[in-house]
Amino acid sequence: ARDWCISRERYWGTPLPIWTCSFCGYRVAVESIEEIKKLSKTGEAPKDVHRPWIDKIVFRCPRCGNDMYREPYVVDVWMDSGVAHTASLVQINEEHRFNELFPYDWITEAVDQTRGWFYTLLFTSIIMHNAVPYKTVLCQGHVLDKYGKKMSKSRGNVVWALEFMERSGADPLRLYLLSKSAPWDSINFDPDEVKDMKRILDILWNSVNFAKTYMDLDKWSTVSIEDDLKHLKAEDYWFIYELYMMINDIDKYITSGDLHLATRRLLNFIVDVLSHKYITVIRPRVWLEEEAPQKRSAYATLFMVLTALIKVLAPFAPYISEYLYQAFTKRYAKKDEVKESVHIEVLPTIPENLLNKKLWECVSTLFRLSEEILAIRSKYGIKRRWPLKRVMIIVNDVDKNLYEMAIDVMKIYANVKEVLVYSSAEGIDTSGLIEIDLKYLKGYVDITVDEDLLHEGFVRDIVRRIQMLRKERNLPVDYILNRISIYTESEAIHKAVAKFRDYIARETRAKEVVLVASRPSNSIEFDIEDQKTYIAIEL
Repeated sequence: ARDWCISRERYWGTPLPIWTCSFCGYRVAVESIEEIKKLSKTGEAPKDVHRPWIDKIVFRCPRCGNDMYREPYVVDVWMDSGVAHTASLVQINEEHRFNELFPYDWITEAVDQTRGWFYTLLFTSIIMHNAVPYKTVLCQGHVLDKYGKKMSKSRGNVVWALEFMERSGADPLRLYLLSKSAPWDSINFDPDEVKDMKRILDILWNSVNFAKTYMDLDKWSTVSIEDDLKHLKAEDYWFIYELYMMINDIDKYITSGDLHLATRRLLNFIVDVLSHKYITVIRPRVWLEEEAPQKRSAYATLFMVLTALIKVLAPFAPYISEYLYQAFTKRYAKKDEVKESVHIEVLPTIPENLLNKKLWECVSTLFRLSEEILAIRSKYGIKRRWPLKRVMIIVNDVDKNLYEMAIDVMKIYANVKEVLVYSSAEGIDTSGLIEIDLKYLKGYVDITVDEDLLHEGFVRDIVRRIQMLRKERNLPVDYILNRISIYTESEAIHKAVAKFRDYIARETRAKEVVLVASRPSNSIEFDIEDQKTYIAIEL
């Protein structure tokens, strides 16, 4: 490093411990307060070693006998912080722990402090202790504007952190800064991109609210969680194993300093694993009216995974994590199993008896196959809510039973009426079916639509519209409608409603569903596959 002037013409700071004779120029550098008392003309030490008190101390020159005065400057603050390896422990009266903590595991600062702090810590530690003071250094990049330019007042491109957090929230900003790029790279800060983090936190919020709504509806609590976890289905084991892998990955990424990878892994779990997949496939289970083990096991799984997720999220998004911990986890957990705050929790672990890697592999494969089926739907213009007739899959004989246990995942996620599992393709008629080859598994999809499937598609669309009407009225989930009246001139839709009348009533929580001869006065018009259909709900 180049020579460095370590003094500064400032008032506040660490005073230079150097006294100069006003007559002969002789200098003395002191090392301690005891030495100041020894050299002081009064034999006293100042009540505070900072200015102005230190400036009042006068020495007698050992060479000529004249007065010596302290140099009026202070030490550069980076020189000050450059002895933090020792001074920080002295400051808090913990110097006895020096050998326990030194050298320190990790330090971080922006890349422009390479000479200012990292180097100063290094050379002062070598001088004082003959050792490097730290094991790992993270040099952070800078926050630039969205075009990659340095922020400055003159350019008018400064984003003020406090104002931005008050407007957009602290948690979305933290998640954005953590996930945007590696910590050692500079960030091109685009305020519009922070909205993506807000949307992901909304997904988490809605997922927790989904769990809370149905848990409260069925009066579920953790009192019976041990028994409920004995009835896990394939998708539950998959979800728990995904959590286990996510926690391990995040622990690994944080240890290696890859905070961007840790954050992205966490966000992907919220969006893809929790919301898009798991909640999608368990909805039919929580909609069951009767008390059922498979419904309670879904609640137990949701509670366990969401609570663990909230704990893992806490360092990344502390505010929403604390709120959800207080409002959700503490609502259902036993008092002796929670702490005052999520921020004094530890990284969660998963019980070994709940980890089933084989089922996780099986369900993961079914999800991949289902995604291929969804792509086929898109290609042929078949909407997701319209059921497909059947899918046949060919698997290894040893895995056949596992896949048969998990076929509901594909039935629900890909909306397939029938899934058949075979250990061999021999004797299977696949003519007219679309083949999907995943190398380790083959699937055959029947996309033909007969009248029954057509009618069921109409009905699912109608159910979706009725659910929209319930939501617009802000009706509670368990509210029972008195009547649903449906009018349409379409013969196909008329037949569909007549055939699936009970299904519509069950799915929309209605006492009865009636087909009427004319449009009800309070009805709403919908287009069901370009066929005008009028629906009225009566509270």
